[in-house]
Amino acid sequence: MSLSAGNATGTCPPLRDVGALIDAKAIHPSRSAYHHLLGLAQSNGIPARRVDEVLGLVGLEAVAGRRVGGFSLGMSQLLGIAAALLGDPPVLMFDEPVNGLDPEGIVWIRRLMRDLAADGRTVVVSSQPALPNMMPSLPGMGSMFPSWPGVRSRCYANHYEHRTSLPTDRGH
Repeated sequence: MSLSAGNATGTCPPLRDVGALIDAKAIHPSRSAYHHLLGLAQSNGIPARRVDEVLGLVGLEAVAGRRVGGFSLGMSQLLGIAAALLGDPPVLMFDEPVNGLDPEGIVWIRRLMRDLAADGRTVVVSSQPALPNMMPSLPGMGSMFPSWPGVRSRCYANHYEHRTSLPTDRGH
C-alpha cells in the first residue's frame, strides 16, 4: 500500500484501507476534535461531512469545538475511535479500546465492534488480560488466544474464528 494521500499512483488513501486506534492521547492538545479529524480527512481525500458523521457516531458532536488537551482519557479514546472510522475502512485495529471508558462506554464499544464485524469488516483488538472480563463472549466473534505472557489478543475477522499456537517464551 502506498502512503500517498492522493490517487495519482492509483492507490487508496491509507485511512480508507485501515483504521487504527493506537494512542488516544497522540493528538496536538490545542486542536479541536473537529479540526483534528478534518485534517485527517483532508489529507486522505475524505469529504468533510464524514467528520460530522463520525463525531456523531462516537457521541462527541457536542464537544467537537473543544480543544482535545482538556479531554479525559475516555473522550480521547472516543476521538481515536472516530479517527479510525473516518475512512470507512474494511480493516480496523484497536489497541486498548476500553481504557478510560465508563461501563456504558464499554458496552457501546462491544456493540460497535460486533456491528463492524457483522458488516464484514475485520476488527482486531489488542488489550491487557482484563479485556476478556469486560468483553465476554460476543456472538460470531473469535476466541481469546494467548500471544505472549501477560498480553492477550482477540481477533474478529468477519465472523471466522482463528486460533494460533504461539510459544509462551519468546526466547528473551
